[in-house]
Amino acid sequence: MVSDPLRNLQGQEELLFRLFTQQAAGKNADAVMGAAINVLINAIRQNYPLRKDAEAKIDELFGRSKMLLLANHYDSVTGKRRSVFPHTQVVRMAYHMEDDFEGQKSSRG
Repeated sequence: MVSDPLRNLQGQEELLFRLFTQQAAGKNADAVMGAAINVLINAIRQNYPLRKDAEAKIDELFGRSKMLLLANHYDSVTGKRRSVFPHTQVVRMAYHMEDDFEGQKSSRG
């Protein structure tokens, strides 16, 4: 069995991943992916003042991410997801979560 790369994160990356994972638990998978990509976009925007540098960074990140995802998690012949190691993070779609924070504040009194 291959070791889970998410268990091998180091330092700040591990800490941030664990914090994000805790906050994402039980949330809609599309919302989690949207939030993650917005964090990534914001970090790149703040750290790369030139378009060419920002484009190079996002190409690097997505190229590496795509390679890791497909090579480690999907069978190249069948195209199906492989279970080479157990999931350490699971994003579950909630049955129903109300995001109306204003309504929650006013109902408390």
